[in-house]
Amino acid sequence: MGTRIFCKFCQALLLAAALFPAPALAYDATWYKTDFWSGEYPQGFTLKQDMMTQIRTEHDPKAPRDIACTMENGSTYHPWNGERVKSSNLEFLSFVPIETYVIKAPIKVTLHDEQTKSDVTVPFKQGDEWTYLTYYAEGSFRMKFQDKVYAAEQDLLEASREKDGKKSDRQDHEWMKLTCANGATGWLLMSDVQGHPGYDGPKYVEYGLAVDKVIAATDPGPAPVKLKAIKWPVGKWPEGIVHDGKTLWYAEAARRRIVQINSSNGRVIKRVKVGRYPSAMVANKEGSVFALAIYSDLVWVQPRKEPGKRLTKLPDYSVDMVGDDETLWVISQLTKQDNKELVVRIDQKSGKSTKSEPLAGQGFNLTQGFGKVWVSHGDYMSVLDAKTLGDIRDIPLDGFMFHLKANKHGVFTSAGNDRSRETMISVVKLDGETGREAARRDLPVPVFSLAVDDDHVLAASGEGRIWVLSPKDLSIQRVIELNVGKFEPFTILPRDNTLYITTYKGRGKNGSVVVVKDWRP
Repeated sequence: MGTRIFCKFCQALLLAAALFPAPALAYDATWYKTDFWSGEYPQGFTLKQDMMTQIRTEHDPKAPRDIACTMENGSTYHPWNGERVKSSNLEFLSFVPIETYVIKAPIKVTLHDEQTKSDVTVPFKQGDEWTYLTYYAEGSFRMKFQDKVYAAEQDLLEASREKDGKKSDRQDHEWMKLTCANGATGWLLMSDVQGHPGYDGPKYVEYGLAVDKVIAATDPGPAPVKLKAIKWPVGKWPEGIVHDGKTLWYAEAARRRIVQINSSNGRVIKRVKVGRYPSAMVANKEGSVFALAIYSDLVWVQPRKEPGKRLTKLPDYSVDMVGDDETLWVISQLTKQDNKELVVRIDQKSGKSTKSEPLAGQGFNLTQGFGKVWVSHGDYMSVLDAKTLGDIRDIPLDGFMFHLKANKHGVFTSAGNDRSRETMISVVKLDGETGREAARRDLPVPVFSLAVDDDHVLAASGEGRIWVLSPKDLSIQRVIELNVGKFEPFTILPRDNTLYITTYKGRGKNGSVVVVKDWRP
């Protein structure tokens, strides 16, 4: 007996669709009409630029395309984009060639009766004929047998053959009625625009949800303000930097230590060995400092008044760490499991850790905010519950996204065409609740480092420029031009009206902390 798993999406289609063929216009009784577009991922498109196309007054391929229809850059026309369906009065219609199949041998198949909404076992005899009406999703389709309409699965197809030994090569005709940006109304045949320049694949947020694409703002903003920066020479390969409430600490990656310095003059107070390649750092309100020693697979804690120690051992090579005043979160890669990774949640007091389930791909950065942990895999984001580390959703990203920061306004990242740092010319804001892209700002040069405080987003280039952006809409509040020339900013730490920026550039092979005062707009 065949088995069947009936998808929720298919159930929604059953409720929405007409149950019987309805020939119309150029479509005769050999076509089946539905009021939906089928498929696990139905067709649709997102505009790559403002477009004008010709559409029809009727859903008839022989009708003239005599209506000029304009559509705006970034608009996503898709059954899953509810906002666009409402704003553009979208209707979706399909005409599908009806196919006849013949049962090859006696079989009992479980079908879903679309009138009674119940599963039934239907016995088929050899030679019985049934008609294929339309596809749903996940292998499920609508068919008719003995004048009754059912939903069926792949097992029925495997037990059947096409009548006359071949299947028609006619394609489904998918129509969309729309109100255009210029106010015109008519019918667009999907095949008229599919694959043409200017029409891109639909922008999905997740399965079942498509959205309009956010168009990047490109205005240059105010004229640059020239500020004089101070360079403090430090040790080799300075990376993470934090403020413990009284002093600064930075990670000296090449020397296996963290270094405490005076925040007024950069003078060294203390050096502490912590493990191989310390990088990311976190400080809490009690003044404790935490360092991720990447190649030693550990987190080091340096309390303000007590000797430092290893807080916890990590399962494998780790690449990034963030925290609040009680908890740390770390991406730890599983190098023996095809470069998968997991997120480790660590209690700052006890060092007790919990681990997420392995994630699907390589993680580059993470941040935490809005009760979630956000992990960038480049072209998509994993979002986990910050307490349980349970999976909330995966979010496909528009481009390759790298740096991740969060504040009360949203989640912020740099974006480019690929993983090359030289392509990261955009700053993107994601909504903290839904993960949807909310704003995008293109900059004239690549973003080497990103930072946030409660009221600003800072993007630094390797050209000695810093863009200060509004966290609400990424509008440019200030452009800072430093006097230090080209340098590669690693970590930016906003602290009141001073920026502390670590960079590998310095004297010889050693690096620097670049200090910028009066940076706020």
